[in-house]
Amino acid sequence: MQFSIKKNNFKIAISKIERVLAKNPNLPILANVLIQTDKNRLIIASTNLEISIKTFVKAKIHQEGGITIPVRMINGFLNNIKDEVVEVEVKKDNFIIKTQKHQIKIKGISQDEFPIIPENPKDVYIKTDSQSFNENLANILISVAHNDTRQELNGVNFLLKKDKIILAATDGYRLSEVKIALDKNNLSDEYLVFIENNPSIIVPALTLSEIQKNLTEGEINLVIKQGQLFIGDNSTKIISKLINGNYIDYQQILPKKYSIEIKVNRNELLNALKISAMVSRDNNNEIEISKTKNKKELEIISSSAESGENSSKIPAEISGDDFKTLFNCNYLIDGLNVIKNEEVIIKLNQEKSPALMKGLLKNEKEDDKFSYIIMPIIKN
Repeated sequence: MQFSIKKNNFKIAISKIERVLAKNPNLPILANVLIQTDKNRLIIASTNLEISIKTFVKAKIHQEGGITIPVRMINGFLNNIKDEVVEVEVKKDNFIIKTQKHQIKIKGISQDEFPIIPENPKDVYIKTDSQSFNENLANILISVAHNDTRQELNGVNFLLKKDKIILAATDGYRLSEVKIALDKNNLSDEYLVFIENNPSIIVPALTLSEIQKNLTEGEINLVIKQGQLFIGDNSTKIISKLINGNYIDYQQILPKKYSIEIKVNRNELLNALKISAMVSRDNNNEIEISKTKNKKELEIISSSAESGENSSKIPAEISGDDFKTLFNCNYLIDGLNVIKNEEVIIKLNQEKSPALMKGLLKNEKEDDKFSYIIMPIIKN
């Protein structure tokens, strides 16, 4: 194999695929990236056997071939040279990179030992805009559990419908739900057949994080086959195993109605919470939220023996009974950080039940595209 490539293009391609590499793999090959020629471009790929990523980058190919090399070595070299173009040659299992000033020989492993990465199917279930899809992923990923013994909570539930996809994630303390509208003109007949027998799937959070970081070029194509998600744009393809199991029926635990409603400016609430967070972090991030006596202000109180105490009052339109509830301050901040509306509505009950947060549209209607549910802190 022999090729020349712009250094920056090479670095960007490597950065797209390196995050999924196994850190302490049982198989040495899983610490390597695969580099193959493909006519006038390179295919650069990595896998941890659960998720695989392939990206394509233009290069001047002088001789076809392929090899796998340790990502640490190639990154170290590319990060420390100033040359704009690198020349690469493979002799036996040695990956040799040359520039005007530098040369390095990296010991590789034959591409024949690299796990087979399935090709993306030619048919497409869903076509969607990458920017819109990634914005929705940002909303949902804040609530995913990490390293939970219940594997399904380490992923996001996709409820597949003819007109939309409903994404849900929870770590047991808060829950995010996102509704993504689908254009029927961008759905295939295969998708409609698939959802009749498979109304939902669970996608690993790591997969969605990689989609968010890597699939940024225009249109995204999505297919589900043989327990795997195939998704990609023009330059990068991601293949991921799905999580087996049934997601919790979270709708059954949510209140059907709320006795208290709070309408408040998002930025004012967010700023007050950030101030409270400086104090509450020494008290398990616990804050108290209540309605003031004149019913036109929301009071936020935090205190800790180490840091001191804080009280903030912000204007709010409040309807319903008096209340005083404890919440994790950071969870509230996370929700407000992904809501883009100028105003938000918070619904809750006097009893110790979940609180619901949504954005408000200009016409004062609730923005149903994103719902954020937070469990209160309950003390014995």
